[in-house]
Amino acid sequence: MASRLLAFTFALALGSLAAAQPRGDRPDEAQTAAARALFGEGVQLAQAGDHAAAADRFERALELRWAPPIAHNLAEALAQLGRYVEAIEHLRSVERSAEANDEVKASAAERRVELEPMVGRLRVTLAPDEPGLEIRVDGRALPEALRGMAFPVDPGERVVTVHRGDQEAGRTSATVGAAVETSVYVEVAPRLPTPEELAAAEERRRALEEAERSRLESERSEAARATRRRRLGGGLGAAGAVVVGAIVLGIALALRPEADPRLDGNFDPPRLQGRVEGVMP
Repeated sequence: MASRLLAFTFALALGSLAAAQPRGDRPDEAQTAAARALFGEGVQLAQAGDHAAAADRFERALELRWAPPIAHNLAEALAQLGRYVEAIEHLRSVERSAEANDEVKASAAERRVELEPMVGRLRVTLAPDEPGLEIRVDGRALPEALRGMAFPVDPGERVVTVHRGDQEAGRTSATVGAAVETSVYVEVAPRLPTPEELAAAEERRRALEEAERSRLESERSEAARATRRRRLGGGLGAAGAVVVGAIVLGIALALRPEADPRLDGNFDPPRLQGRVEGVMP
């Protein structure tokens, strides 16, 4: 089927590409010639079985000049690679094209009907879901309108990732079968701080540590000052006590009765007693 379609569209390509107009632009003969050359390379590669290289040439040709034969052959190359969803869309574009004749449209419709049963459907559910998360299927972003909906995908192993900005927040894989709907649940990891948030948190931590060090240093300084005040107060108290004591002693000495001259010298209690009693020894 692939070889027949390629040969068929290649036979139409020369006339179709020459007549095709760039959408919204004037004809460009250089681009048309380049597209025709790329188309021819793509046909040869597809006939040799190198469908990946053929798809590359057809895609490049299609960028230069859209034409039903190029889109038709690109769809066939993609189908051979298992990329049925893209292939079907290119075939639909041929069916809708005013540039395609009835024979090319019929061929595209026939091939589309053959490929549609090969497509599976996938439904992605996030647990938990939150605004701003991006879902990617095989690296391609899923449109917001398809969140929670079953959408067409190629059969096989599909990788589903969830992204929160630049961070991957979840990942899972699912095996999708042809004409089968498959549902997958992706567990979303809690939000991790960004490098900027981590830097800000570190700055706050350092500021708190510095404030705490300043507080402790202030408390130590105040405690040291209080100790010095207590010591100074104790010294002054002792000195004051000595001064007061000296003053009191001086006053006491000043108020002491005058001593009896007779009692100056050696003190002899028995002789003093005799004198008092009037008895001489």
